[in-house]
Amino acid sequence: MRPLLVHLNMLKIELIKLDHTQLVLFSTLCCERGFLAYKRSSLNIDRSGDEIIRLCLDKVWDWLEGACGVPVFNFENILPEEAFDSSSATAIDVVDALSCLSRLLGGSDKNESLYISELCLNIVDGLAYDNVDLPVNSTNDLAIDEHELIKKEISRQTRDFYEIKNDITGPVFIKRLKNRAVEDITLGYWFEDSQ
Repeated sequence: MRPLLVHLNMLKIELIKLDHTQLVLFSTLCCERGFLAYKRSSLNIDRSGDEIIRLCLDKVWDWLEGACGVPVFNFENILPEEAFDSSSATAIDVVDALSCLSRLLGGSDKNESLYISELCLNIVDGLAYDNVDLPVNSTNDLAIDEHELIKKEISRQTRDFYEIKNDITGPVFIKRLKNRAVEDITLGYWFEDSQ
């Protein structure tokens, strides 16, 4: 079985053990990395929705850090379709992940967190496929799961999950995880314009 699927199966079993705040924290970390990967993978594309995405993520962080009440927003309604590249699977995954996060904040099913994890892995999976220039198929999926980008994101999600599960999610802890989430997920791959 693909390592990516083994990881998702583990999360399916384990995520239900987290409380609401822990789930939102885990999901927000995934969304941060997915958004960063999207931004880094599409440097030459006009993405006017980035400011809205950043604002929504910042509101969630403010709530997690205790600075405000639970943010209430329907992400699908505040991001106009023309504000992102709807022909890009990566852009759609970012928008879907943020939509799931807004539903999770509203008390939706805990499975939203698993779906966010999967969407963010899809973003990285697409980047890895682009990097090695292979056609997407089940044979190549196994090779892609061994790519450094995929291994790193699986490792980050696993580490985040266990740290959140085993720690009291106070402001200092949350700030540390937030700072770590904005590390360059792309590991410097193939971005000529990023220098």
